[in-house]
Amino acid sequence: MESVILKKLDIKGILSESIQVYKSNVGLLIILSILSFALAKVSGVLLNLKTIPFVSDNMFLLAATSIVGLIIAYVVIFYSIRVSVAIELAVRDLCEGKSVTVLESYKNAKGYAWQVFLTVLVLILMLTIPFLVIRSGLKMQLPFVMRVFMIIIGGVSLVFIGVKNGLAPITRVLAPEIGNHFWYSNKLVKGNFKEVLALFALSYIGFAINFALTNSIELSSIKTLNIILFEIVPAVITILFRPFQACIMVITFLRLVSRR
Repeated sequence: MESVILKKLDIKGILSESIQVYKSNVGLLIILSILSFALAKVSGVLLNLKTIPFVSDNMFLLAATSIVGLIIAYVVIFYSIRVSVAIELAVRDLCEGKSVTVLESYKNAKGYAWQVFLTVLVLILMLTIPFLVIRSGLKMQLPFVMRVFMIIIGGVSLVFIGVKNGLAPITRVLAPEIGNHFWYSNKLVKGNFKEVLALFALSYIGFAINFALTNSIELSSIKTLNIILFEIVPAVITILFRPFQACIMVITFLRLVSRR
């Protein structure tokens, strides 16, 4: 059994299949991506209601707005996660040759949102210590060699933990019968660490483009140009690349499972 599990992933094949699934169903996937993005934006606005000037100046209004905004925001986050799950389920069904609709995918995602949220939360907590080690290496007044050592140790730990456990959220969606999703993620990645790392990196290319864009361009004196460069363009990139990320993650998961 181990010899089967340790077969290497075909990165080129996974990318090719991901592009094909994306291109063949771009309308469906973009609609779901727009819904997910819009809900995430709404939740962000609701969480920041307290920063509105006339709200922050009134203590009663500030408290009421914060509480109500927080409650509604978490409800919206729930539905945003549900739509993200719907994208992953849609990609799986498309890979299996099934007919898929937006409404059907959304209905199928019922019951997964909070489970995925909790799984992602646990994963974030697992990554917190390596992240803090890196941050300490960057910020603390320590000898240069010690700082470099902390950054390297933290970075290696962050990558190792992230890759080994990174398939836990999608396992929760595509294999809910598995009891320990983190254990299963580690088992799937075994023997394919470098390949999964490369596929993870490729799946986050949209995020990398947005990060480079927003950190390499200075604010313009023209307000409209700032809105285009820092709001509209990143939004379009996010909407376009979110389904592609799902395609890579789902197909990677399915390929790894098929090797067991």
